[in-house]
Amino acid sequence: MNIKSNQLMNIIEPDAFSLAVLLATSELAEYSDDATFSKAIEIFLEGYHSFVETQFTPHEAYLNLRWLYCITNGYFNDLISDGINQFNCPYQLDYKSGVLGELDDVKISQIIQKINKDGFYVFEQKLSLDICERLNYLALVTLSQPYPSISYDQKNIYDRRKLVAPIYKFDELDIVNNHDIQSLVVDTSILALAQSYLGCKPIQDSVVMWWSTNFEKEANSKAAQLYHFDMDRIKFIKFFIYLSEVTTQNGPHCYVRGSHQSKPLELLQDRRFLDSEIEQHYSKQDIVEIIGSAGTIIAADTRGFHKGKHLQSGERLVLQIEYANSLFGAPYNQLNINQSSKKFFELKNKYKDTYCRFN
Repeated sequence: MNIKSNQLMNIIEPDAFSLAVLLATSELAEYSDDATFSKAIEIFLEGYHSFVETQFTPHEAYLNLRWLYCITNGYFNDLISDGINQFNCPYQLDYKSGVLGELDDVKISQIIQKINKDGFYVFEQKLSLDICERLNYLALVTLSQPYPSISYDQKNIYDRRKLVAPIYKFDELDIVNNHDIQSLVVDTSILALAQSYLGCKPIQDSVVMWWSTNFEKEANSKAAQLYHFDMDRIKFIKFFIYLSEVTTQNGPHCYVRGSHQSKPLELLQDRRFLDSEIEQHYSKQDIVEIIGSAGTIIAADTRGFHKGKHLQSGERLVLQIEYANSLFGAPYNQLNINQSSKKFFELKNKYKDTYCRFN
């Protein structure tokens, strides 16, 4: 099989022909006579080829990735991930400690087993309160975009006394120039966990920070307050960091344990789901609300059903850092960093495949 090395970014991907051979020799070959299924595979492979050549995923190919996930109950993604892992070999990391604590191979293996089983893991270690406070200050002085909002289409400073939307999102470029966030993005304990879960060099996919508010009386689908699963990439893992205290009243991250592995046929649809629909298929013990003090860190495979619970009171500030095995899928940002810390500069150059989005 051939390896395609992109000249514009330091990413390595198998070529589309290699994936075609993999698919043709898998269990999915049994469905080759299904015209709709075969067409979806064709569109995906053509789009993947285009992505390797241009770093851009055609929208139709991305939509077919989402459809193929549903129609195969995740098997398609797992199969393509296996193909990617044959070419994108993991780093030999000589240092695996950081914000998640002093990690070794045994501890990492225990955490990964837990994520493989449940779909998420809540770390004992927490981000320091000093950093949480600094990032809270950043979130109070940096422009953010109210979302969804009909009357406010411009960014403004978050004012908890004059709420206009359930969510306030920050531009990625505005936050990645912050040195505290840069330290988290290149944290080697997070890198080691992401690599172990993905089985390859992880690609830093997105950095997101947002306020959640109690602006609305009911859950808002656009604010991700109804159950859903993510499918922006082929395989990925997200690290959520609570930057404020989160109780059952102010928007805890909710996760359906084990739902990342497979889903009931009735729920294999690319849409939002009511609590009642989820409760018909999963026990109360498997529907988990994750509460925690400021600094709480959660790793989650959000292929599983999850949501941010509707806020009854207060507010919530969350930072999310995502890693994937490929940037194929939804659009992503290429970022020009103009305030790089020494640590960020050194590690993004050391692990160029991972931090290929950053210039």
